[in-house]
Amino acid sequence: MEARGYGLGSYLKDHAATIALWICATAIVCLMLGVVAASRSVVALVALVLLGSLALALTIGFAGHRRFWQAVGEIAEGDGAHPLEAAQDLPYPANSMERATDAALVACSRAASEEVARSRHEASDYRAFVEAWSHEIKTPIHAATLIAASDPSPAGQAIAGELERVDGFVEQALYYARSTSVERDFSVRETPLAEVVRETIHGKTNILLSQHVAIELGTLDFTVLCDAKWVRFMLGQLIDNACKYRDPARPQAIRFDARRADEGKADERVVLTVSDLGLGIPAADVPRVFDKGFVGENGRRADQAASTGLGLYLVRLLAEKCGLGVRLASEPGKGTTFSLVFPMNRMHYLA
Repeated sequence: MEARGYGLGSYLKDHAATIALWICATAIVCLMLGVVAASRSVVALVALVLLGSLALALTIGFAGHRRFWQAVGEIAEGDGAHPLEAAQDLPYPANSMERATDAALVACSRAASEEVARSRHEASDYRAFVEAWSHEIKTPIHAATLIAASDPSPAGQAIAGELERVDGFVEQALYYARSTSVERDFSVRETPLAEVVRETIHGKTNILLSQHVAIELGTLDFTVLCDAKWVRFMLGQLIDNACKYRDPARPQAIRFDARRADEGKADERVVLTVSDLGLGIPAADVPRVFDKGFVGENGRRADQAASTGLGLYLVRLLAEKCGLGVRLASEPGKGTTFSLVFPMNRMHYLA
């Protein structure tokens, strides 16, 4: 079978022995006719009939088998429908070998479908467990944070800060589990952008104060189409990232600003920028900052040994699943600007 299906060359190779035997038999018959003094015209006619019969048999056989084996070849190449569906919808087999092949493929397809269903069920159970665990563990973490925060001593404040970090990691685990089924928990509504930004900042007050990072709010008077819950998480990750990679040598601030692009057009959108004055991202790291587990040059610094490389990965993953765009621009030593793009055409979310 050739890479693109069952061609004539493949068919002739498969029947090479039969063709060779038929030609030998034809030659022997012609020699025997010559021995009994048959005329050349008779010998030629017999040879023509025998070889013509061979050609006709090969043609009929190729025509009868080609459709089935070509469909098998398309499954192997991944062309057309999903292999599991295509394997159960092959053309009717023409002989016992094709029937055996068809039965084997259908059995494999059925077993694979059952395995996929089982894996999905197990993944769903695991996701539900992670979500439940995340919600349960947050209660004692928040209680412990409040207790530690009420202690004005340096030790109490340090413990409160570490507990907030733990809470952030739990939040990442929760949204990572949810990311596999965004459609189940995703609701696009008209949402005031300023409200989402302020709620996010309010939830990050402690880390902003502890890291001495100021907030600047620009123009945010836009109503966007989004799920506020998911956007708050993404913005929270950007704030955490800005605080983590701040430049201790100068005052730090995070600025939120928004603008409308291509107003009145089909691809009208609102672009929210989140800019910081941190260390910036080396040019070599920029193409990979959204990759899962990538920590980069800044993340490998001694004081960032706990970096997981999941924050920006989740931002990009959730943005794509929610129909938003995400971009970044950065210059080492000057800071980084992330942009979240909110399409304003409702049809975009139905695609």
